[in-house]
Amino acid sequence: MKGCPKMRFTNRRMRFRSLPIRYLIPIMLIFYTIIMVLIQLGIPDKRLFLEKFDGIFPNDLELIKGYTLNSESYVSVKTEYFQLQKGPNYFPVHKEYSKQVNGIYATNVNKNGETFIKVGNVSVFSVYFDNRPSIIPNMRIIALKQFLSEENLVCHFENKGRWIAITAESYEMCENHGRFYGGWIYSCKIPINFLQKSSKISTLYLSSTFLLNIREKFNITAKTMIYKSDKLWIQRHTQIKQQIKIQHKGNFGMCLPPLFGDISLSLLIQFIELSKILGATHFTFYKHNISETVEKILSYYQNLGEVEVVNWKLPPEVSEREIWYHGQILAIQDCLYRNMARFEYLIFVDIDEFIIPKNEMTWIEMLNFNTNNNNKLELIAGYSFKSAFFDPKQIPDMSQQLTFLQLLQRNVIYSTLRTKLIVRPQMVFEMGIHHASKLLNMNFTVLEIKPEIAIIHHYRPCVINYEPTMKCYKSVRDDTILKYEEVLVEQYKAIVRNTVKLFVPKNDFNSN
Repeated sequence: MKGCPKMRFTNRRMRFRSLPIRYLIPIMLIFYTIIMVLIQLGIPDKRLFLEKFDGIFPNDLELIKGYTLNSESYVSVKTEYFQLQKGPNYFPVHKEYSKQVNGIYATNVNKNGETFIKVGNVSVFSVYFDNRPSIIPNMRIIALKQFLSEENLVCHFENKGRWIAITAESYEMCENHGRFYGGWIYSCKIPINFLQKSSKISTLYLSSTFLLNIREKFNITAKTMIYKSDKLWIQRHTQIKQQIKIQHKGNFGMCLPPLFGDISLSLLIQFIELSKILGATHFTFYKHNISETVEKILSYYQNLGEVEVVNWKLPPEVSEREIWYHGQILAIQDCLYRNMARFEYLIFVDIDEFIIPKNEMTWIEMLNFNTNNNNKLELIAGYSFKSAFFDPKQIPDMSQQLTFLQLLQRNVIYSTLRTKLIVRPQMVFEMGIHHASKLLNMNFTVLEIKPEIAIIHHYRPCVINYEPTMKCYKSVRDDTILKYEEVLVEQYKAIVRNTVKLFVPKNDFNSN
């Protein structure tokens, strides 16, 4: 009996000693996983550690007096390593400590074909000079970054040999859908010293708050307002071959999401030609992953001055599963700011969608007729339209020649979720996929257009996701689109005749 307590004590000691061995491997695995996740998030940045050990940062910090480390001698574990001190944010930068890369043209493509340029761990796509008269002038930077990263951008302006550093205000886009990578709009207020010569601003230097001493040079993609004094600036920087007139009135630009996959040439031509009949004067396409034949058609329209093709290639470290729908929301913001000074109206749709007026023939006729009596017309920032599904698998009307004219059955109930908009870009800060996410002024509003005035013809199968009131089983005939039949068929055939030589070998074409 006396040995039982001693034995129990021994067993306790054995169990106590075995605890570290049993949990050592799981603890090490958990610790390793946490470290790898932090590194992927940029917390801490690997390059920052390397340069810290090389002795670069201590020297730089003596020169850059506007910034200090969060810790006196070691890198802080926090994600923001630098904080802008109060007071004047001027500081000199010696040439040997200023690492600059070659300038990036407004086409947003570097030597490797990448359209997003890394600034630290932030991938920048485009830079815009927002000089709308109702706001303080800002630089707007369209970029993507990891969702949890707190890394920020710093704008650098050179003034008489000294650099003015402005820490950007970061704004997360509203439709990132919780993916690992998302879209952001960074804004840097223009220093007072530059406002008098703001019409001459054509470049911007950016750095990361993690890597302050590496400044990257960007050309300004476009301005949000065009004045008469900017005419020469337009001629130097625009990619559109036709001359852009000052202050368009009644013109409609169209913004399309990144193109990818198997796209029908016939449907693409029908989309462009019917949109032109409705009032579109220009199209901005984002080329993500398309066939050579589709690229030839877009090049044809580009040579006519009716289309702009913007290369769209996500950073190599970003997989399609880690970002929402090929980065569509970033392309939408880029198209908004890219075309803000060109058109009074912008339309955001897919290539299987049309805003079709019920009674009028064109968009401008529809808007003029239905808003002339609106006392608050100057406060209307956009018009929202409900959509109807036209299932492509329905029995087609074979009396018609073109696909969109053959599909005349739609669901009875309209979708109030998959709306699309016509907006006045000057009044919008952020555009969403199905709504205006943020207007420039709280007094601005988006007007909902009733279905009896116009609806969106959406040529896809009916879906009820996120819409409990949607019913897909009941359909009705809607032949409103047939009023465009004659002119659409004529324009379609003309394009086919003019482009057939693009797809026929030269020898065969000449022999015929």
